Amino acid sequence: AGFVLGPLVGGLLADPAKQYNWRGKFWQDNPYLLPCAVTSMAHLVSLLLVFRYLYEPQITRHQYDLPVKPHVVDLSLPD
Repeated sequence: AGFVLGPLVGGLLADPAKQYNWRGKFWQDNPYLLPCAVTSMAHLVSLLLVFRYLYEPQITRHQYDLPVKPHVVDLSLPD
């Protein structure tokens, strides 16, 4: 989706002073600020949604504790 939507958003929003006849020196001096701001806001929203709604299971410490005596495998050859 990013390979399709990124250039599309960038092309539609780039240089709004010429494309949409927006008045003001600000848009003439910063022709690529609008696509950068829009995509930055989209990334910020997705980041906030991930932090809010993505479930990460909590693993308790005892699940990773090793046994006191590790299992020893006898790799000696039979006589």
